[in-house]
Amino acid sequence: STLLEATKCQFSTFVSSHRSPVSAQSLFSILPEFDNPLQCKMLRECVDTRLCLKTEKAADLSGLKFECFRYLDAEVSRAYFDPLVRFVIAGSDPIQWFLDRLIALFKQGLPSSVDNFREVFMADITSKCFKKSFRSFLTPAIKTFCLPTACGGIQSRGTDTASLFAQTVIQYCRFAKLSLIVLFLDLTSAFASLRRFFVCNSPRPDDRTILNICVKMGVPPELFRAILGAVSEGGALDFFELPPEIRTIFQRLVSKSAFVFEGVPDIFAYDKGSSAGTPFADILFIDIMCRIIGIIYEELRASDMLYQFPFQPSSLITQEEICSMQCAHDCSY
Repeated sequence: STLLEATKCQFSTFVSSHRSPVSAQSLFSILPEFDNPLQCKMLRECVDTRLCLKTEKAADLSGLKFECFRYLDAEVSRAYFDPLVRFVIAGSDPIQWFLDRLIALFKQGLPSSVDNFREVFMADITSKCFKKSFRSFLTPAIKTFCLPTACGGIQSRGTDTASLFAQTVIQYCRFAKLSLIVLFLDLTSAFASLRRFFVCNSPRPDDRTILNICVKMGVPPELFRAILGAVSEGGALDFFELPPEIRTIFQRLVSKSAFVFEGVPDIFAYDKGSSAGTPFADILFIDIMCRIIGIIYEELRASDMLYQFPFQPSSLITQEEICSMQCAHDCSY
């Protein structure tokens, strides 16, 4: 009943002015002409994305769940997202999109110990819906920029594709009697520890602060100059071929983050991490990783240390063939 009341409260204004339900297809056939083509496309993505939202997820601060948007009538959905899209394009993003609430969930043990609680950030659900739809404007540039073997944050490029490519390389090296080294890195809290100024053109700290970060990470001193040089070239986002208006909106949506905690009157701003519950977490991570791998790739090519395998990633099993498999155990590798 609480969810029902929250839904009625949130959408009562729109429902009262849009009585006759229409399908999304018929709706967009009668859309008025927009002065800004980006506005029409962005609104279309918002209305379409709501149909793909996952169910049975936690409610946000207003008590709303994804189901409230997924089963919303197309016309009402358009009326809801239309002013939000106009605000974003005009550069006036809703403030609640950047303000999360930190809550502590009790796990087990003694309630007197903070170690027995799990911190959870609750974000505005409208913000999540919009950001999910905005991903469609980013993925084409990512596919163009990153290496063909990269996966994560890219549609139809799962870890199974990367695993197949790695196994192909291993088997080829065995057959050709070549030496092979596999480097496996497991980054602790990768999304939470990401420094956003490495991705966006947000104000970056001075060289001393960057060097302190390198020291904490155990980076050898002989690499400090190269790291400072790479950072001075700009954020990883500068190397993507994004339209200027898309780049500007994306930087705004990922550069501002703050949270409140119940019982504490202060607002806490933070610039490390990909912010709470954002659909951009994997996008930010693959942006910076593509930049890092790109630098390594160019260094190896300049030193004539790249080995050209006699096959291309596209010659491997396709994603459609992978999805058609009924079972694939680890032992099959």
